[in-house]
Amino acid sequence: MVVVVPISFYHLILLKNEDRFVSDLLQDIGIVIMYLCRTEDFFKVLDEKRVFSFCIEEAEKKVFGFDHQELGAEVLKSWGIPDNIC
Repeated sequence: MVVVVPISFYHLILLKNEDRFVSDLLQDIGIVIMYLCRTEDFFKVLDEKRVFSFCIEEAEKKVFGFDHQELGAEVLKSWGIPDNIC
């Protein structure tokens, strides 16, 4: 079985291999944080997404006031992760 993963120009050109690997691992950490810290609200996000056909970011902004990408970037910065990975 072959798994194909889309790779953006940014990942191919601008990040070193190690940074690309770490960036890919951490790209959706905001989703995990939202789910673990405010599980009931995250289920509301999933309901909004399903009922209104929102993309995940739209539903998150409606429920939380921000999306998982914004949250993830802030958390990674607070952990001292370099900007090229955040």
